[in-house]
Amino acid sequence: MVEDTVGKHDFLLTPCSADTFRIIYGHSQPHKGCFGNLYDALKDYGITTDNIPVTFNIFMNVSIESETGKVAVLPPKSRKAVT
Repeated sequence: MVEDTVGKHDFLLTPCSADTFRIIYGHSQPHKGCFGNLYDALKDYGITTDNIPVTFNIFMNVSIESETGKVAVLPPKSRKAVT
């Protein structure tokens, strides 16, 4: 990462996971999501799923509706860098 062109990032939600897709979205055969990918990258170092903290979701655009307090996951504001 070279520059933060978005300025707003998410600390509210955990990274997406198979459980997220199964429980919230009702998927019967969910993919592993970001959490599963992170676990796969760390498991060879002896790190278990219980040892992975909530992450800093730099690509998520999560807002809280001021009137209802409802959390909404919106399309990302980040874009691929042009080099």
